[in-house]
Amino acid sequence: MADQTGNKYGTKLKDPEVRQEAYRQFCAHVATGKPIQSFFFKHPEYSVSYKTMLRYIKESPEEFPSLLMEEAQAKKLDYFWEQGIMICKVD
Repeated sequence: MADQTGNKYGTKLKDPEVRQEAYRQFCAHVATGKPIQSFFFKHPEYSVSYKTMLRYIKESPEEFPSLLMEEAQAKKLDYFWEQGIMICKVD
């Protein structure tokens, strides 16, 4: 079997502009308070789930500004507080 290290053939979103659009949609989704597991990139040519987005972010953090995700998470918390919804984490 060939070494797959660095192989980008399986990358669905090769266009940087499309990846950025996917990231913007991902952050907007997080900001709504919905679970990340329900995210799916809406694009006429591509389909990407939350797992793929998390992988992209992990593998290329310099391409996906963390400030956008931090803002989305802040909006999520703000939304819950405005709605009077209590957030509980059960381990």
